[in-house]
Amino acid sequence: MCSTGGAGNGARSQIPKQKYLGVIFDGEHAPIRSDFISRYYKILHKAKKLAIKSRDKHHCKFLFKRKLYKKYSHLERKTFVAYARRAAQCFNDCRIK
Repeated sequence: MCSTGGAGNGARSQIPKQKYLGVIFDGEHAPIRSDFISRYYKILHKAKKLAIKSRDKHHCKFLFKRKLYKKYSHLERKTFVAYARRAAQCFNDCRIK
């Protein structure tokens, strides 16, 4: 399915972008979809707010960040950041990082 830009004016045909597993493949590059990134930051912000609220509820002085780092950072294998790095390696695209 290709669409042409104009009728005989030399415009090249454009390949439609394919969306699959969080990336948009346009034939050359595969950047991560922006809605995936915004959803990740929204979830991360909610988790941070919940951790702060829990800390205040239990009258602790410290915010225990180990669980947040484990769940949302690049250090674990099954996180969004780790998925983005693996996608960058698969597509050989340094723009994903």
